Amino acid sequence: MKEINDEDNANKTLLEILENNQSSLFIKDERVLNVGVLIMASYVLFVYPQQTEFNHLDFSKIDISKFKITFQEGDNNDSETLCRRLRNSITHARFEVIHDDQVIKFKDEKHGKDRVEFEIDTLSMGSFIDSFIREVNRQKL
Repeated sequence: MKEINDEDNANKTLLEILENNQSSLFIKDERVLNVGVLIMASYVLFVYPQQTEFNHLDFSKIDISKFKITFQEGDNNDSETLCRRLRNSITHARFEVIHDDQVIKFKDEKHGKDRVEFEIDTLSMGSFIDSFIREVNRQKL
């Protein structure tokens, strides 16, 4: 996707680039930015980096408002906690894609307790990933 690396698109969000290039981003009626790509990007952003890298990030700038907490034992709902729980969910493959609803449901638990379940629609997940990348770059981590 050369459009993402195009210098003219440097200040555009990923969703803006997709909207402007929609016709060239379809392959047999499938979007290039699909749920599989969202999960892959989540893995690269949240699992691949070492925990010490996360310790340097100011999570107060990360908007988690589109996530819906559906069940929770313990922990608060701040952005650092949610991102940590998201990381754990992806690491242990505790997520489910509900294609009919275009939703990804995440689950995390610590030793069978302190459970949390949360979800986000796929479009909002794409926006979340995009804004997360932008904030990490802004903080130069």
